[in-house]
Amino acid sequence: MDALRVDLPKQAIEEYKKLSGFEMGLVRMGWVSLEYGYRLALARLRTRHPIVEIDEDPFTLLLEDADVPMAEEQPFDDSSSPADG
Repeated sequence: MDALRVDLPKQAIEEYKKLSGFEMGLVRMGWVSLEYGYRLALARLRTRHPIVEIDEDPFTLLLEDADVPMAEEQPFDDSSSPADG
């Protein structure tokens, strides 16, 4: 009877982890951790080096970049490059 009591919570946890919502929750938590770490590092950098100018958002669209031609979709190739012979 005690073995059943121990296995039931373990089985429920394993079934919960199989749900797609659980995995997406981990992804979201990872992004939040990454963003928090970035903001923390940025605050430390500003404290140690107050003279340094730092862009708030490096992905901000700037007017001077508006006339640069660029394809909307770029093919992504993550294959490893061939070894030099």
